[in-house]
Amino acid sequence: MVHGIIAIHGIGEGQRRGEFLAELVNAVADFLEEAGGKVERRFQVGERATAYLRVTAPEGVEEFEFVEAYWADAFPPPRATAVLGWLWPQVRAQVSLLWAGLRDAANDATFDPTGRGAPAVRNHTPTFSWGTRLAHVAWLVTLAILLLVAGVVFLPVLALLQVLMLLPLPSALGPMGLLGKTIAPVLAIEPFLIRVVGDTYRYVNDGAWAANIRGIVERCLVEMVVRPEVSDITIVAHSQGCAIAYDALAEGSPVGQALRLHPKRLTLVTLGSGINRIFALAHNSSSYARRRFSLPLDSAVRGAGQVLALEDLRRRFYWVDLYARLDPVPAGPVSDSILRQAGLDPGQVKRRRVINTDNPVSDHSLCSYLGNRDLVLPRVVRALYGGDDRWKEVTSVRPEQVRWRTRAVAFIHLPWVIWVWGVMALALILVFWEGGREGLVGAVGPKVQALPGLGQVLERLKTESLQAAFAAVLVAGALGGVAILVSQVLRMTVARGRL
Repeated sequence: MVHGIIAIHGIGEGQRRGEFLAELVNAVADFLEEAGGKVERRFQVGERATAYLRVTAPEGVEEFEFVEAYWADAFPPPRATAVLGWLWPQVRAQVSLLWAGLRDAANDATFDPTGRGAPAVRNHTPTFSWGTRLAHVAWLVTLAILLLVAGVVFLPVLALLQVLMLLPLPSALGPMGLLGKTIAPVLAIEPFLIRVVGDTYRYVNDGAWAANIRGIVERCLVEMVVRPEVSDITIVAHSQGCAIAYDALAEGSPVGQALRLHPKRLTLVTLGSGINRIFALAHNSSSYARRRFSLPLDSAVRGAGQVLALEDLRRRFYWVDLYARLDPVPAGPVSDSILRQAGLDPGQVKRRRVINTDNPVSDHSLCSYLGNRDLVLPRVVRALYGGDDRWKEVTSVRPEQVRWRTRAVAFIHLPWVIWVWGVMALALILVFWEGGREGLVGAVGPKVQALPGLGQVLERLKTESLQAAFAAVLVAGALGGVAILVSQVLRMTVARGRL
């Protein structure tokens, strides 16, 4: 028998056929080889990317067939003005979701090895040092400030961009004119709107193109369902691919019809799921979107309509939702309201908060998830084996793994904690200590004078307070550069498991 796997990529410019699948296959194969297995790999990219793994372990031989449901070229890019007009009413709800995610990340009092965070398992929570907690809290405060600053800057830029796109600019003021050069940084956001946000706009709001995207996943699934040699199927999806996977399994889908004739265990693994955001966007979009994204999962998918024990339901369908605590896209687990809408028994869902590198810029990347060999890959591999405990020694997430990961990531952010303290100290010096201001100018001034351009700026500042403020900004910038460098070195060290 063969384990079947469907891989569904997320949004973003630059998605290439086979790229997502190759990263998944290599991560799984490397993990099993390091665990003592012997892995044979095959990989092919044509009209469709496919892969094959033959894993030999002491307990026997298992085969895995992978198919990538590649949808990035299944629709044309939308107009930026249409995307902007659709995005404006959504800003408040999306920011609220992001803030809720930060609050969830701050809730470490109930962060236990299983990720449940329920009061009943608090006694199993690994203890963390005060330094670990302090580093995490300092990082969250910094992120909250950056989020506020980004909102203050981004919203006016978004408004200006929409106005500029609606105005017919004269050639003298166009791209080659003075105005064109002035607004070029604002217009640089247009490709992001078209190729990244535009992917979501097409999928949520455009029923015809959404059906084309969904159909790619449905065909891959149906072809695997009807094959008698495939014992079970696992869907591994990332970002918006998670919402597409849900949509392909929704009520009335061809997948449900195929499963009625060829029942199989189906497991859905979502990494950094975009389902929360997609459903929130659909709620404020077209009537098609509201109707489409209110459907439950097909009864044949989730095992509904039959009197089944919980274990039997879990053998029909099981959902593993993995989300990094500072991943801004899922901003927490798949919501309770969506799970109720899906029609699932609570026992058919496992929602697990993981720690990648606690970086909201990079934590959502597939690399961050599949590179997490402590909290993500063990769960993915177990799902690919249909929930089998064959590799229990390496697929069970133990308290020491959570403790190690938490402390390692806190160590990564140590330079940023020091930087925050340094900036706060400089601010206090500028406000309250006149002798400190004089000392700051005396220490930094001679070095700045030797630098072309900066020395002239310092000379033009007439008062000591302004000179001290300028010196403090330079010191803070230099310390920030050092913090970035040290943090990146530590990040690479943690990624290789050397801490």
